[in-house]
Amino acid sequence: MRLAKLFSVLFTFVQAQELVWDKLVESQKQVAREVYKLGKPYNLGATLVSIAWQESRLGNYPINLQDPSCGVMHINITTYLSLHKLKDTPYNRNWYCSNLINDTNLNVATAIEVLLWFKAYHKGSYNKMVKSYNAGFNTHLEQADKYYKQVYHNVKIIENIKGELE
Repeated sequence: MRLAKLFSVLFTFVQAQELVWDKLVESQKQVAREVYKLGKPYNLGATLVSIAWQESRLGNYPINLQDPSCGVMHINITTYLSLHKLKDTPYNRNWYCSNLINDTNLNVATAIEVLLWFKAYHKGSYNKMVKSYNAGFNTHLEQADKYYKQVYHNVKIIENIKGELE
């Protein structure tokens, strides 16, 4: 009986992670369309939408103070500063985090830059690219595996609703 309860809780958790188009509010659908469009030229449209769902629920939670990460794609602020050779100061962290929250194009462009960098680093490995987006170089961690599985699961859902996004 305890096993059945545990399975039920785990099933509910997994279901809670799944993107269901008909349950999204219009602002989330708009973010999904915008993110998909920006990622499509890089063959990353569905992946980016899935990551945006995983990270911010398509913009509903645009900041994570634990990382800290900012915007629809939850760009890690120290990663952003490093990519752009900006000094890591409290002012810069706040200023650029604000920019990443308020400018979806900047946020998604940065996510594309990070994903493509990791894709090249991992010699074209899609799963390591996605794992690295969440866990950096620690692709062997269980957290990275779980992240990849959740993102990939939603990528398959998104590929089936492409018509809604184009």
